[in-house]
Amino acid sequence: DLDEPGIPGVTVMLVGGATTTTDADGEWGFSVDPNTEYTVMFDPSTADVSGIPAATPGDLIATGANTGGVDTIDSDADPTTQKVTITSGAPGANDHTIDAGYRVADPVEVEIGNLVWLDADNDGVAEAGEAPIAGVTVELWIDTNADGVKDTTIATTTTDADGHYLFTGLAPGTYFVNVPDQSATGQPLAGLVSSTPTTADADNDADNDDNGVQDTPGGPAMSGAVVLSDASEPTDEAVRSGGAAEPEPTAIVDANSNLSVDFGFYSPPPELSSLGDTVWFDDDGDGVQDPGEAGVPDVTVHLCDPDMNPIATTTTNSDGFYEFTGLTPGDYIVCFDLDSLPDGYEPTTTDAGTDDAADSDADPATGKTPITTLDPGEHDPTLDLGIVTVAATPPDTDPDDPDLAVTGSDLPMTLTGTGLILAGLGFVLTGSDRRREALAGARRPT
Repeated sequence: DLDEPGIPGVTVMLVGGATTTTDADGEWGFSVDPNTEYTVMFDPSTADVSGIPAATPGDLIATGANTGGVDTIDSDADPTTQKVTITSGAPGANDHTIDAGYRVADPVEVEIGNLVWLDADNDGVAEAGEAPIAGVTVELWIDTNADGVKDTTIATTTTDADGHYLFTGLAPGTYFVNVPDQSATGQPLAGLVSSTPTTADADNDADNDDNGVQDTPGGPAMSGAVVLSDASEPTDEAVRSGGAAEPEPTAIVDANSNLSVDFGFYSPPPELSSLGDTVWFDDDGDGVQDPGEAGVPDVTVHLCDPDMNPIATTTTNSDGFYEFTGLTPGDYIVCFDLDSLPDGYEPTTTDAGTDDAADSDADPATGKTPITTLDPGEHDPTLDLGIVTVAATPPDTDPDDPDLAVTGSDLPMTLTGTGLILAGLGFVLTGSDRRREALAGARRPT
């Protein structure tokens, strides 16, 4: 066509004879013998394509031969062999109709994708029945200088309802796929971490294996390098839709499409917690565990939920220490069995002093501590019980005369310096002569 320029630098050969190259306008010529058969061969690998944007000589593809019906402007070379056979004319004849047309090949496009899923059993393999994760942001990075290291982000997308992502229209090269941190509350990967059996070689063309390397739980999960090239990508990938394996749909030649870079995430079990500490003899009765105050062994301790349902039971060791471990984070009550305390002892006062790790926490009447809340991985070593000797019960006093004890009748019993007057019994015992004097009908003195 009139707007299609000639291509300079193309090598033209008379097979078995002379060689030349096309000029700036793409024209060429040989002087030949008349009435002789020749085979002309074209080699575009030497073409000057500087005037064709983003093209290389290897991008030139021969067009069809003898199309259009006008011999002076059509292409004559066989598109496969790049050859055309002609017979020269009579002496003095010129044949300027031997042409070769070329077009720039469409650029090679490759693509990369595939699945982000909930790896329920954390085995690193996407299996039927494991749910896809929709709405996950996925980034595509490129290695721009062929050193095997990611350099810059060139595209971002999100997974669809089936957990799939796809980057299309890519030039051959080395790429990395990254799932950035999306672990905050309300984000699609909240509470999830990357599957632990990870195939770091993302370019292994294996489908449905986890390729995300996550250095920090909840942080970014990055694939290894994936080299995408023309007609060399896997062709046996499968997607999972509703748990069923189906052939992988693709809009381009499948061998140019790597749909095997997958990311599995799972919900880790909560980090377990613990609590405990000590039952001790509060020798000075101040409600604070002081240095030198010994622990109490063999005290029964129950762990209960906030509704007082029992969870576990233990006893204090020789140092008075107890502990409950392997606990799911949550709310707990510690119940000290007061019947298991040594005879003659009872709980000391609670919440004395300013150090919660050194005071007594159990209610003296019930042996129960307040509810304590354990966070994941927390150990609470502040749930203690101090005990003191049971105090002697003092006698009740007469409300009318606090100095006189109430004996159960209206007859007083008074202890004086050297004698004990047992008025209720009708006797007086003195310390000097041990006289016994009847006091029949004696009453409380006024």
